[in-house]
This record gives sequence, structure tokens and C-alpha cells, in this order.
Amino acid sequence: MNGDKREELGVQPILEKLREFGGWPVLDGDKWAAEDTFKWWEWAYKMNNAGFGINSIVSVTIGADDKNSSWNVIGFDQASLGLSREYLIKGFEDKDVQHYYKFMVDTAVLLGAEREAAKSELKESLLFEISLANVNAPKEERRNASNLYNPTILKDVPTFEGLPPSWTEYVQTIFKNADKIKIDENEKVVLTNVEFFEKVSNLLQKTKPRVLANHLAWQASKSVLTYLNEAALKTKQSYDKALSGIQVSAPTWKRCVSVIGFNSLSGSFSLGLVAGSMYVRKFFNPEAKEAMLEMTSYIRKVFKEDILENLDWMDENTKQRASEKLDQMDQFIAYQDEFISKEKVDGLHKDIKVTKTDYLENTLNIIKFWRVFYYNRLREKIDPKSWLEHSDVSVVNAFYSGDANYIEFPAGILQGSFFNAKIPKYMNFGAIGSIIGHEITHGFDDKGKQRNGKG
Repeated sequence: MNGDKREELGVQPILEKLREFGGWPVLDGDKWAAEDTFKWWEWAYKMNNAGFGINSIVSVTIGADDKNSSWNVIGFDQASLGLSREYLIKGFEDKDVQHYYKFMVDTAVLLGAEREAAKSELKESLLFEISLANVNAPKEERRNASNLYNPTILKDVPTFEGLPPSWTEYVQTIFKNADKIKIDENEKVVLTNVEFFEKVSNLLQKTKPRVLANHLAWQASKSVLTYLNEAALKTKQSYDKALSGIQVSAPTWKRCVSVIGFNSLSGSFSLGLVAGSMYVRKFFNPEAKEAMLEMTSYIRKVFKEDILENLDWMDENTKQRASEKLDQMDQFIAYQDEFISKEKVDGLHKDIKVTKTDYLENTLNIIKFWRVFYYNRLREKIDPKSWLEHSDVSVVNAFYSGDANYIEFPAGILQGSFFNAKIPKYMNFGAIGSIIGHEITHGFDDKGKQRNGKG
């Protein structure tokens, strides 16, 4: 909220980070001299240590093992893009891609680049990202869980030209701050898109290091504009308006509470647990939880007896299995008891470093804290009932988890036009009731049907 301090700092916080990574060529011009020594994975190490995203060329994540959802596993996937693949594959001249291009150029100019140089260099960077989008698999090819599950071990992950010479070393370096975890070459990993590695290798081999460095520095800069000064915010807002029609930026206080975790799906990498605890302790009415438990029980009963058992297109064996999955489907309403404990919540966050002077640094420190936290949980058995698995308490949304077969209705959605424990029940059935039914059916849609009642 300290606007004066943000204006004083200007764009220096991101410029300092870019210098730590190795500089943004479009800003440095002829002074950028890493053409012969640049390796994108070494940038990824530095970006990871600083709290930035590292998945702009190859994604490395941690998540539940699809074939054994009680345990986490490292996942390797295709690139995370700055603009959706569906836009980028339309090509450079597409109007929405042009909006993105202008955003790239405007951001570089804001940080000190000459506009004509930015246009020239970032066109090459954008053409690379378009090519990257084309080697990514489309969404429709990523609905079948079996096709996305290709387990191997680190030493056997493909190491084509242009990729890290050792994926074991790559992951070890990323995990180096996780004191509870030791990674070796026999670590299990799951490849989501096996073909991607050879395709991206071919692309990387014909791409100049300067273009790759411009791409990575752009992705880093883009991700933090909203933590800088008003000029940076206006640059981002101009892009949002052109692409999505969003007329004005949210006021500062709304952006701040969103970053903290209120009504934000970034809860697992923000202060979402704190936000949820504050919300349920200060504002949530316990009556709503009891009323929701009654509603979900009724809707599940109707779904089973009036829908599943009367389907004329489903054979009896399939009906039985669907019924069993419904019976096994867990539910999480409002919040877990731990959220009421200020001491427990504060204790979990005690090692986060917060300053009073740098908004960007605070945000990155929070991300770094959670990144190490989740790295350290790689070996821990997943408890779907743990409060740590449910950080989105203060979010106005609802969820179905295929990994653990449960529905979830956070405290945040049990208010306003969605739900009110004091109004006639038929009004709640028309509002939140339809959402309950919607989440239940996710367990049986084209993705849900691929998993059993245990995930």
C-alpha cells in the first residue's frame, strides 16, 4: 500500500534481478556479451533461487502421482507460455498476438530499451515463443490421463542437444535449498509429453542464445509488473484492456488482498492459509457449515438414487462402480479446524522474510518459502484431509479433486448470492445447490471417469 515507496523504487527492483540472472539483451544492447556462454538452464537456477518461474522452456513440477495418489512425484512437462497456446499458434500477425507483442515492447521500453531495438529483438523472441507453442501439445490431446503418464527415472529422461546435459543435476540444483530432500539419478519422474523433448531440442538448436535470453528475461519481467510502480501498472493495464476488455485496474487495496490470498487461486504460493484463517475467525458464520453439510448429503442421495440408478444407457456393472465412487467421494465444507488456530497458522509462516520497503522482494520471498516447503514434502505421504491441502478457504469458488476424489466448498463461497443459511432452502438449492451438483459430476466426466474412488 506504500505507493510513495513503490514510486521511489520505480523499476529498479526488476532491473536488479535481471542483472543477477545475466542481463536482458534488449536492454543491454552490445554490452550483453554472453552469446558464447549462455545456457538457459543456468538462468533457470538463478531464477528459481530468486523466486521467479522456471518453466518457460521445460516445466518441472511436484504433484500427486496419478497411479499412486497418496504420494508426490516430480513431473516434467512442456513449456509454460506467456500467452495461451490457442492465441500464439494463430501466428505473429494475429491481432491478439499483436497485443501481446506491443506489451512486450512497451515493457522493454519501460525498463530502458530503445523502442526500435525492442521491436526488432522482441519480434524474434515472440517468433520463438510461437514456435514453442507449436511444439506444445494442444489441450484436446491432454485429456487422457493414461497418455500423460510416462514414468521413468531422472537418469533416463531424454537429454537431447540444447537441453541440460544432466537432468539429475538440473533437479538437484533446483532442490538445493530443500534440506530434507536428496535427489539422485534414480529419482522417479513422470513425463507428461514424451515427444516434447525431441521437438523442443530441435527448436533450441536453431535458436540464437540472445533470443533465448530475451525470452526468459521477458517472461520474468512480465510476471512481476504489478509489483512495481504506476507506470508498470499502466503498461500491464493497457495490455489487459486490449486483450480482455478490462477497462481499469483493480484498486491497490484489492490487488494487495488478492496477492495475500483473499479470493485468489494462488493460495498455495501466497499467504492463503493466513487469509483463510483470518476470514473464518472474524467473519464466517458456523451455521453455514451445518446447512451445507445437510444440503450436500441430500444432493448426493438424489444423485445416486434418482440419477445414477435410473440411467438407461449405463450397464449394471458400471452403475455399481459409479455408485461406489460416489460413496467414496469425500467432501470438505468451509474450513478445517486448524484454521481457527492463530498460533498454528502463524507458526507455519514464521520463517517468511518480510520487509517494509520492497513489495516485489516480499512477494518473491513468500514464493521462495513455499517453493522450498513443497520441495521438502516430496517424500511425505499425502493426507487429503490435512488443512495444508486446502489453502483456498477464502476463495469464492468450488472444486473437485480427481487425485483424491473429493468435493470442496470453501468458506468464501458460502455467502452473498451463492448461499445464506437464513433464507428459504429452495433459494440455496437454486444457487449453491447447482454448484454442488456440478462438482459431483466432475467425478464422472471425461477426466473423472478415468479414476476410481481412491483417485
